[in-house]
Amino acid sequence: MKKNTLLLLNDDFIVSLDKVDVMIEGLTLLSGITWRIKRGENWAVMGGNGAGKSTLLKLIRGELWPAQSSRGKRIYNLDGIPTESAIGIKNRIPLVSSELQDTYHRHQWNMSGRDVVQTGFFDTAWLHEKPAGERVSAAEDIIRELKLDRLCGKNFLEMSQGEARKILLARALVTRPALLLLDEPCDGLDAPSRKKLLHMIEKITESGTPILYAGHRTEEFIPSISHVLVMDSGKIIKQGEKDKVLSGELMPVKTLRRAACEKLKSFKGGAKKGRLLIKIKNADVFIGGKAVLKNISWTMRRGENWAFAGRNGAGKSTLLKLIAGDLHPALGGEISRFGRKNAGSIWDLKKRIGIVTPELQRDYAYDIKGIDAVLSGFFSSIGLYDEITSSQKNAARFWLDYFELGYLSEKKLSEMSYGEQRRILIARTMVNSPEILILDEPCSGLDSAARAGFLSFIDQAARSGVALIMATHHLDEIPPSVTHMLVIDEGKIIRQCPVS
Repeated sequence: MKKNTLLLLNDDFIVSLDKVDVMIEGLTLLSGITWRIKRGENWAVMGGNGAGKSTLLKLIRGELWPAQSSRGKRIYNLDGIPTESAIGIKNRIPLVSSELQDTYHRHQWNMSGRDVVQTGFFDTAWLHEKPAGERVSAAEDIIRELKLDRLCGKNFLEMSQGEARKILLARALVTRPALLLLDEPCDGLDAPSRKKLLHMIEKITESGTPILYAGHRTEEFIPSISHVLVMDSGKIIKQGEKDKVLSGELMPVKTLRRAACEKLKSFKGGAKKGRLLIKIKNADVFIGGKAVLKNISWTMRRGENWAFAGRNGAGKSTLLKLIAGDLHPALGGEISRFGRKNAGSIWDLKKRIGIVTPELQRDYAYDIKGIDAVLSGFFSSIGLYDEITSSQKNAARFWLDYFELGYLSEKKLSEMSYGEQRRILIARTMVNSPEILILDEPCSGLDSAARAGFLSFIDQAARSGVALIMATHHLDEIPPSVTHMLVIDEGKIIRQCPVS
């Protein structure tokens, strides 16, 4: 496209993509992308895990470039002057994502909320220099507009998921962006936090900032979403006005292949019902000198499957870590597992108690291949450092095939979507055939088909005798095999009872 041709485009667009391919190391990630967002429009992006949603956002933001071989064009029109240059675009098109939030935890950057907001001026996660003058005023204006004054004095790593997400929204808005990109912004949030965050995003669009919202759940699409595009295998398969796109079939739904149930029968779950699995008595847990769990007493027996509920910061994840042996009760509290106060070393426990948490995904070595990540489950390690046997490799490949993840076997975690990473870590947990399976928000980041398939799987696993403990913010994710519910708030169990 010649330079003067750029001026022929309608001047009301913000970003335009015309037949764009994206390739990395010879691998085509996006193919033939043609799309445009105009002023006054707010778009949602849908598609399965690995469909290309996050890659599309990075292309729009200028983090990735159109492949030279494709002759495709990416044109920006942020100030009324069309250009193909992506210089300075990142500050004008910020991105809010779970990966950004994970960066702070992975590096243990415990900055104040105000410092995190101010990093938005420099498009960095760490505040390498303090802003001055008008930038300070601009940051304070955004903080006041979003009513985050109290949060900004709090350390970022001590915030709940919902609080941290609000801070990252403020960080994205300090430069008064031309377009705001949101990648699964509600992942990991409880219902009240989701409602508050979505209300905040709606207010942002009403103030004139257009958004591009990538998500799996249509119920999280705010009223101002006007258009939807659907992706599959790196291509846009449908796009247009929201009502037209969402009417009828969106995309071919892929159900996870169901492997033979013989594998499930091999689990160590055939023991007699009623045998004591976990018993906690009068347990307090302190983290950083603060009581996070208070006077916890709880018992789980063979044949029971539990769902834990509670808002962000209530103590669910801490309780799961206590059960798994990653945390210990303070003096005076007791915990026994499998009928013994000392059930072996932490490594013995990890072979009997499988656990999948957002922290595991956050901390995992991102340069490891999918097959090696699954194999590391045999050693409960972050990364693979041990010699493996042929039987271990066969088991790892079984679970990769079971979850239809064979195509990720040789792919690095850093190259996978957030949902693909989560599914790989779930397969990693299964290789030891655990007696107890602990899942902390396991469906976070999974598309609808993967979510349905995985919930079907854990329901089958639970019915075969694997004891299930699952924490979730979405009650529709609780499988039928759950027999008991526990509700926790402010570190205390406020209710526990059988499911009627």
